[in-house]
Amino acid sequence: MLVLTRRPGEVIVLSDKKTGDVIAEIRNCGVNGNQVKIGVNSDPAIIIDRYEIHQRKLIEGNTRECLLSAQP
Repeated sequence: MLVLTRRPGEVIVLSDKKTGDVIAEIRNCGVNGNQVKIGVNSDPAIIIDRYEIHQRKLIEGNTRECLLSAQP
């Protein structure tokens, strides 16, 4: 895991290793107590979720697949 420190307003860039194309820009929008606000700028085709939402989608997707495969 890469851990980076950024001040408010500073940006982290995610890019494609082969093409150099920018995939996403992540901006530190500020700190409020124990919360860090980040802004993500990326292509709309890229799905960006909080980890717990991503996990829920995976579980719901697997549940749907199981239900569909069980139907005659």
